[in-house]
Amino acid sequence: MIILNFFLIFLIQPAFSQIYEERLPSLIENPEKPKTGSKYFGYNFVMKTNNGNTKFIVGSPKSESRTGKVTSQTGELFSCEYSPLATSCVRPSNSLARMVGDSPDMIPESLNLGLTVFSQTDKDIMVCSPQKTLNCSNGMQNPGACYVAETGKELAQDFDECTKAVHQDIMILIDFSHSVNQNEILESKKWTKSVTSQLDIQNTSNVGIIKFSNAVEVEVGLGTCKDQRELNQTIDKMTLKQLHTNTGAAVNLAMKELRNSPRYHDENCEKFIIVLTDGRANDQDVLKSAVDDVFNSDVTLYTIAVGNFNKQQLLNSLRNKSENLYTVRSYFELSKIVTSLAQSITGSREDNIGHNELWQAENGIAGTFGKTVNVWSLLVGNVGDVCSGGI
Repeated sequence: MIILNFFLIFLIQPAFSQIYEERLPSLIENPEKPKTGSKYFGYNFVMKTNNGNTKFIVGSPKSESRTGKVTSQTGELFSCEYSPLATSCVRPSNSLARMVGDSPDMIPESLNLGLTVFSQTDKDIMVCSPQKTLNCSNGMQNPGACYVAETGKELAQDFDECTKAVHQDIMILIDFSHSVNQNEILESKKWTKSVTSQLDIQNTSNVGIIKFSNAVEVEVGLGTCKDQRELNQTIDKMTLKQLHTNTGAAVNLAMKELRNSPRYHDENCEKFIIVLTDGRANDQDVLKSAVDDVFNSDVTLYTIAVGNFNKQQLLNSLRNKSENLYTVRSYFELSKIVTSLAQSITGSREDNIGHNELWQAENGIAGTFGKTVNVWSLLVGNVGDVCSGGI
């Protein structure tokens, strides 16, 4: 940290975390001074002034708190009374983490209280927890939450409960045409087994498989395989067909399978068609009407395009949203998209904004939070301190 007369120059590295006021620099540090691991004290904060007195409400998203019988990294807010000569920071007796961390389904470490802190009114401080996660019987759910800091009251409290189980009916269409060689077929099978292994076939996900070339065949009827072992054995037995690429006929057959499912009209069952192909469809007219049928239904279409495709033409022909189109250069790169596709289907995608921001702060990429208080003052929080964090 270098301060020149009337100028403020910050050299901020992951090992330091501070807020400075220009005319009389001072430091506010984490009062608990943890010995290991940054607690990200100072990641976000608000400043309150009353009759000349200044108080900071400082977020520390990785501070530990005791909820019930367990100590967890819930995050916390600290109250810091500030003056140029002395600063006193304490964890309030009405700890926000203790007030909100006792939900039976909630994973306390997901709260990261202090990740977002802002002043809603002259009196209320609001704290948001975008990573809040519930451990529900049907899997992890990420509702997020916002709280009033002083009372722990949650906005939209119905989000604090697990939602009803969502099921999936999924038809996977695999290109077995002449352009796909034996080794590439093996990679297609491997990829299909990897994707389906991330689904809950025994409880929530019904899977069907169609292979297509000039002929179109149902290899696995929707929901007929009741566990992963049985499904894998069936996939391994699939044989090469070749000749043309009748993608449209395959989509039509997939829609027939989905409509025959007793869950087709169930609003708690999501329907998907996943097309894995490396070539232009030979039945373009049939494909157009088949895709129209998909988009007039509640079915979501994903396309996995292998090789050199004109992306825009592919999007147009399959009417895909760009986020529903995956492209890889070869069949041997299919493994790169297994997790993201499975998470898109099940709704458990982990690219959480808060998680990414904290990771960046920890690695020195980000983690500086600044506020201009008035024309003379600049406050900067640098949270990457490996021992504490501070403002």
